Amino acid sequence: MKEYKILLVDDHEIIVNGIINALLPWPHFKIVEHVKNGLEVYNACCAYEPDILILDLSLPGINGLDIIPQLH
Repeated sequence: MKEYKILLVDDHEIIVNGIINALLPWPHFKIVEHVKNGLEVYNACCAYEPDILILDLSLPGINGLDIIPQLH
């Protein structure tokens, strides 16, 4: 089965831990990086080339909605 790389972007540890724990039963989903603000997203996407981006829309620095067009 294909492994899917996930970039997790959220500044709330409780949310991050919840997502990590929710994905534990599915080993084909792997969180390759976790960043806490919008300024780090572009570099993390270039470095890890994730298949899936889990993005908080309310982030310090750059708003999650403003990040999406930059990544496309």
